[in-house]
Amino acid sequence: MSNGGTSDGDPRYRLLVAVGNPDHVEQLMRTARDVAGDRDGEILVCSVVRQPQASPVSLYKDEVIKRDYGENEREIVDRAVEVTRGTGVPVTGEVRVGADPGKSILRAARDHDVDAVLLGWRNRSRPDFRLGRTVDRVVHRAACDVLVEKIGSEANGVDSVLVPTTGSTHARYAATVAGAIARANDASVEVVHVVAPDDDRDRGTDVLDSTAADIEGVPVETRLIEHGDVADAIVARSTAHDVTVLGASRESVLEQLVFGAVPEAVGRRAHSTVVMAKRDLGTSRLARWFRGFAT
Repeated sequence: MSNGGTSDGDPRYRLLVAVGNPDHVEQLMRTARDVAGDRDGEILVCSVVRQPQASPVSLYKDEVIKRDYGENEREIVDRAVEVTRGTGVPVTGEVRVGADPGKSILRAARDHDVDAVLLGWRNRSRPDFRLGRTVDRVVHRAACDVLVEKIGSEANGVDSVLVPTTGSTHARYAATVAGAIARANDASVEVVHVVAPDDDRDRGTDVLDSTAADIEGVPVETRLIEHGDVADAIVARSTAHDVTVLGASRESVLEQLVFGAVPEAVGRRAHSTVVMAKRDLGTSRLARWFRGFAT
């Protein structure tokens, strides 16, 4: 996990927001303000000018490419800074040049020693990528926490936040993110745990209590749901809330699923805002090897 702060020793929490589409700026910056502001942190907005690998443009220096081909990306960064003005959360931005946006985002996260990366996801996939090339790469290989928000299903105000939990490290991280969103919006939080009919209900209650204890400063309720399909139960419950924040269910860098079957199913099917959260567990030598190879 990042040790917090910037590469120059500043201990302030730093959240990197990667944005490639101007239509996504407001939605992502709203979440970024809630999360970074809750920690008295700052936001770095990064937009990547795609550099064609087999093109005369690839021979230009980065500054020339930014100047001549990066108008859209500069507008994205300027807009992100503008919509955050007056909120009390410091925001800076930068435009990067790269043939692979995912690698450019990973390098930006490493260069600035960020604590977390926030990306948007448009609920589209390809046979060879779960959530898209860029999101898949960043989620698997970032040496920091990662948040992925579904684009398009944006809450019109936040009164309540849903947190499904299994008690895992990722789920408890999701609870802290949900708490930040709730505190910023004077909202409440409901923590739910889904058990099969023959599961241990006492253990489920313990999971709920331990996760709820991670959320402070807002009203928190817990609910044990008995259901044979975890994703179905969460999707149904999400209709009663403005935002759903859930943690990854997979921890191995070798897993084909990015967040796990249940979080991805909820992300695709829920009609409200969904944020998927993955805590950096980067203690594995194999994980570190993959991350070094990726960047």
